[in-house]
Amino acid sequence: MTIVILLILAGITIATLFGDNGIINKAQKAKDETEKSTQNELDALNSLEGEMENAINGNTPTGTSEWTQPDPLKPSEWTQNEDGSITDGKGNTIKIGDYVDYDCTTSDATYTSPASRSGYNGDQVFRANAYNYGWRVLGVDKDTKQLQLISEDFVPLTGGGDRGNRTGQYYYLGGQNGYVNGVDELNKISAIYGTGVGAASARTVN
Repeated sequence: MTIVILLILAGITIATLFGDNGIINKAQKAKDETEKSTQNELDALNSLEGEMENAINGNTPTGTSEWTQPDPLKPSEWTQNEDGSITDGKGNTIKIGDYVDYDCTTSDATYTSPASRSGYNGDQVFRANAYNYGWRVLGVDKDTKQLQLISEDFVPLTGGGDRGNRTGQYYYLGGQNGYVNGVDELNKISAIYGTGVGAASARTVN
């Protein structure tokens, strides 16, 4: 009886781990989806880098004038074409690297990253209205058809830590807490910059 029970339990364990809906397969699917998403972001970043390099070298004209969304409260569904152009089906065409008129300072959104989560020696504060640099087109989200933007410069640390209110200050992660909570904290910091008119959300590049 003991052998039978152990075999049954072993069979259940194997099915749970290696079955079609098992833990191993689910983990592999999650890994594949993450790698695909990461590659899409890398492709967009590489395209942006190429556009910026061309603009600096004067090889091709890029849209450096700010593009104004006709109705920022009603985001369009965008399509990224094979030639790199981006259209919304309403006659609007932009390119990766173009500036847009997005303003993240329309709210006084703030996030404080506590020392207990960052592993730093003090709380670190970010305020959305402290970022007054530009935003550029990164690409199109293939699932939501939303336009993706990237900050032109580093977002500034506006308080906390042992260096006070120095704009452009680095954000610090340290030790076990920083390692465990780092991704979550970075996304929480980024979220406050996705509160402007027309924005759905904001996060870090994974």
